[in-house]
Amino acid sequence: MLLKTLLTTTAVALAAPALAADFSEPTTFLASPVSGYLEAYFGIGQSSGSSVSTGLVALDVVGGNDFRYTNTMFGGSGRLAYALAPNFSVQADGWFDSDLAQNYFGGDVLTYSSASTGLGLHGTWRGMNTAFGGLISIGQNGAPARYANLAAEGAWYGATSSFTVQGGYTVKFAGAPFSESGYYGHAVATFFQNPNLALSGDVGVTNQSAAENDGYASSSGNAVQWGARVDYKPEQVPFSFFVAYQGSSTSASFNSDYGSNSSTSTGTSHAAFIGARYLFGSDTLQNLDRTVGFKDHNALFGANALGSIAPYD
Repeated sequence: MLLKTLLTTTAVALAAPALAADFSEPTTFLASPVSGYLEAYFGIGQSSGSSVSTGLVALDVVGGNDFRYTNTMFGGSGRLAYALAPNFSVQADGWFDSDLAQNYFGGDVLTYSSASTGLGLHGTWRGMNTAFGGLISIGQNGAPARYANLAAEGAWYGATSSFTVQGGYTVKFAGAPFSESGYYGHAVATFFQNPNLALSGDVGVTNQSAAENDGYASSSGNAVQWGARVDYKPEQVPFSFFVAYQGSSTSASFNSDYGSNSSTSTGTSHAAFIGARYLFGSDTLQNLDRTVGFKDHNALFGANALGSIAPYD
């Protein structure tokens, strides 16, 4: 709770006035023709909520349980941007996220693990203090299902701040015998106390739905995600370090037996992360942000994909 309060309050308090004041000041739009980073992180978190099942035919409540997860998370990512022209660049992404969890549900304790992986390609047109483009990516999450994501994204840069947005659509195209898709939107605001000290906050929303191909069962859900992060890079070394907080609130409904039975669930999650980056092609965090500033934020296998807890990589 202390980490959440400190990071969120600091990010919001410092980023808001900078975003309002700095966007009129132009900056160099591409720090280096080739730039990127490798990142690794470790995190711990907890999710909790409740689930209620209802027999729709009998119109009575047939069961209900509280649930709680404890999560140990680790993973990494690599991103590389290359300038094909003075005002156009491409960025390639790869990432891996793993979650070791204990599920306390209805008095039982279940232990399981899951992982998500992905590959993405961004195309970005750049100006002196703006950038806009698109993303296409593929990946998987837990079960052997394969997903594809298509998104639009943009960024605005000031002398000491930046703001990025992304919105997209994700769909399952192979794997388990059910359909699955989701829409999402995500925004990140960053304030640079100096070129090597960055304070950022983010917020995202998503809507997902799934259904068995024969119509026996279906589900739908919504989530709101938020977070804060502090990055620091020592002078004269190509490494940076960060601490981060990520939280979410979810609600979902499930139907089975062709609509005869249903259940609803709500939950919240909180997680804390530490991590490190190796930078190449950019000598400051601010230059890196302007060159390799986009990520895949889709909720099925992207940066927010591990259940209701989202690693903020």
